[in-house]
Amino acid sequence: MQTYILDLKTLLTLLEEVEQNGRLSTILLSGIPGIKERCQAKVDLQEGKIVFCQIEGRDGHVFATGNQALQLLSQLGPQEWQLVEILQSGSLLPANTVQISPKNRRNLYTSDLVPQRITFIDQRTLNRLPLRHKHVLNLVDGTRSVGRIAAILFSSTDGQIIQQVGEILQELEAMKMIVIKS
Repeated sequence: MQTYILDLKTLLTLLEEVEQNGRLSTILLSGIPGIKERCQAKVDLQEGKIVFCQIEGRDGHVFATGNQALQLLSQLGPQEWQLVEILQSGSLLPANTVQISPKNRRNLYTSDLVPQRITFIDQRTLNRLPLRHKHVLNLVDGTRSVGRIAAILFSSTDGQIIQQVGEILQELEAMKMIVIKS
C-alpha cells in the first residue's frame, strides 16, 4: 500500500504514466460539496485508466458514481489517498477476506469475525487517525473478535458499543489498514 497526498487530477496523471493497476481510496472526513457527512471515495485503475469511481457514506449509501463522482473529487484539492495494488487474479484484497456489503454491515459486527492488520502503518498515518481509531487499531491482532475488542475498550458488549467499534473497523478497512477474516 502506498500513500499519496495530492489532488486527484495530479495523482491520476502520475498513475496513468506508470500504467498503475489498483484501487485509490480516501476517507473524506468533512464530506463533499453538498454533503457534509463523512464519506469514502474509491477510484479503481486498470493500466492507469479509471474503470470505476464512487463516493459512499458511512452506511454504504452511494452519493455519486462515475463522472459525477470524479468531478466532485476533482474539486477537493489535496487529499491523503491510499493505493492498494491489485493482487492475485485481479482481486484488490487477499483471498481470505470478507467483502462487506451495506446491507449486512450491522449484523457482521455482532458475530465472531476477527479483524487483522494487513500492512505496516507509518507513524505519519497513525498520527492522523482520530484517537478512538488508534485505540481500536492497537487491539487488532488477528486473534481478537470485534466483540472482544469492544469489551476491552468499553468493558461492555452492548450492541451499540459493538456497532461503534464495527464502524471504526469498517473505516480502518476502507483505509486498507485491516481486513476482516472469516
